[in-house]
Amino acid sequence: MAFLGIQNGFDFILANFVQSRFAEAAAYTSNNPESTPLNVNVNKNIGRHLAAEIETKWDRFLWKTAEDIQPFYAKYSDELNHVRALGDAWCTNDTKIACISTFVEMEILYMRLRETQPKVVIEACPNSGWSTFWILHALKANGHGHSHSFDKSAKPIKAGHVIADSPSVKWTHHQGDIMETFPSQLTEEELNDVDYVFIDMSHFKPLTLWYVENIFGYFTRRTYAQDKVILVGVHDVYNHWYPLCKAAPDSSDPSVEGLVVYQWIVENANFVRSAFEWSKFRHQGSRIKELIEVRQKVTGKDCDAGVHGIMNMRNWCDVLTLYFNLHVPSKSY
Repeated sequence: MAFLGIQNGFDFILANFVQSRFAEAAAYTSNNPESTPLNVNVNKNIGRHLAAEIETKWDRFLWKTAEDIQPFYAKYSDELNHVRALGDAWCTNDTKIACISTFVEMEILYMRLRETQPKVVIEACPNSGWSTFWILHALKANGHGHSHSFDKSAKPIKAGHVIADSPSVKWTHHQGDIMETFPSQLTEEELNDVDYVFIDMSHFKPLTLWYVENIFGYFTRRTYAQDKVILVGVHDVYNHWYPLCKAAPDSSDPSVEGLVVYQWIVENANFVRSAFEWSKFRHQGSRIKELIEVRQKVTGKDCDAGVHGIMNMRNWCDVLTLYFNLHVPSKSY
């Protein structure tokens, strides 16, 4: 397999990425001594915990700038316009559908799935099926793949219509508490073939602590015959309407999820690659503006900066997802 030795540059990116998040957490805990502090002792030499080389094939998923994403928007613009139109009609005509992830982040999800060509996708949790809709459209375009959804809610049947005419694409909905159904409801072969994990669960600290240990941690502890890369997306890793530094570590404030995830990244940095984020809140709108301009130029679609209520977020000019790759070597470090 081909490798590219770019450790120093990547170390700098990741170290700054996580240290800036935990600086905010440290500021909060120091100003609020009554709160239960998280571990915010960020290793300033985080790079030494990383593998010396990064696989060229997967480093291309480090989409930190609009320039990085532009080729993929150009490549998939027709597909995106088609799926977006179908999704817009679906959300508009069915008032029971909660389309609370923006088009931009669903498009990035779609493009990553198209580029990765995953055999197996894990989705937790689909709710009414908005992310399922995009995942299944991507697998349908790939011509193969099996998506496993985990949710306490009943199967969002309508999303299944996407692959009604695609026998090579499968979708399995595991109804119940994911803490009881994962990973036991997947076969060993399916678990070995997981290439993408999409997380959009209840944003409370106990559940976040569970999934970083029992989903992310589970895959990093598995033994693979060869190096394994799993792309990850965590939606609402912090909610942009709640400043991260104001999240009480033990509260049910959605922002707490971000503190737990970033802490896991710090403590497991040797497994993390290509971490990036685009949120308007994190970057004061500068980077997302560039991305929206690229998106508009390529697809002809603009977004809306207005707020139209929690159930109609799909056209917001924001991306509330944290992206990174889990890189699990065939042998332990």
